[in-house]
Amino acid sequence: MEIFSIALSWLVPISILLTLAVIWCVKEPNTPRITVFISGALLIAIAAMFLGMFEGLAAILANKYNETGEIYLNYKVAALIVPFYSAAIGTNLITHAITEHAAYAKAPSTKFLVNETVLLMLKVSLFPISIWLKPMMEKYVRDHEEYKKYLEGISKKKPWS
Repeated sequence: MEIFSIALSWLVPISILLTLAVIWCVKEPNTPRITVFISGALLIAIAAMFLGMFEGLAAILANKYNETGEIYLNYKVAALIVPFYSAAIGTNLITHAITEHAAYAKAPSTKFLVNETVLLMLKVSLFPISIWLKPMMEKYVRDHEEYKKYLEGISKKKPWS
């Protein structure tokens, strides 16, 4: 357990320093898009690498000392928080690199937003009714077609025969 604590005390700062170093590379406002994109990918890779090393170390020590998953549970905060932030920042950087030069339409008006919201609420509230109505409409159409055939059959008969 002591070896695990020492290894973790090295893994966490190294992971944090790598994350900060990558973020430092993209702090300038005129950073090229490809650099931002690659930095985001690196941050996600750092998070995956940290989790992989942590899981591997926990498995090795669990096998060596015949312990269960208690090691992992004791250090769960360090195992999940550090890579979470690194991957989240990396994802945001990639998103920014992709959408940086996107040209968005002007902001929608309040009237448009209200209309869309009401329309969405109607769709959601009427959906259960549409599930019930569809078989009813199909039955009506089927009955109507049968009735039309019946009327056509009657009209083809001669009235005096």
